[in-house]
Amino acid sequence: MATALMLGASIHDVAQVAGAGLSISPEVGAQAVIIKMIRVACLLPVVASFSLFFFRLRSTAHNAEPVAPVPGFILAFLLLAISSSIGLLPDAARSYGGQISGCILTASVAAIGLSTSFGDLKRADHSLVAVLIGQSALQLLAVLTLIHYLF
Repeated sequence: MATALMLGASIHDVAQVAGAGLSISPEVGAQAVIIKMIRVACLLPVVASFSLFFFRLRSTAHNAEPVAPVPGFILAFLLLAISSSIGLLPDAARSYGGQISGCILTASVAAIGLSTSFGDLKRADHSLVAVLIGQSALQLLAVLTLIHYLF
């Protein structure tokens, strides 16, 4: 569980969490993805607040058309997680959904690999790379500290 917590809480992309977790074991992969998705779901109030704030600014300034204050995928994830947790989804739907999500995660990991270019990384501004490495190190330190105190 500690490994899944470290992967799910410290890696930015869901597909990378899945790839890292599944490289250890199917159980660690599933736990890491769940932790990552919970982390993403915790962004719901933050995303909703920012969306509502900027929607109000935009609508008063430009008489803009209404936009959904919360992205649909966050609401869909929340609805499916609650439905699955309280037993509203039949076992067949959960099994089929698990197979579909596994295929989608595999495709996304492959897409990331295909779109990664070391040439682009070499051309990136060095200060940006330093900030990203520093942020990743701080996030990893925070997660390892949490794991140390929980386990």
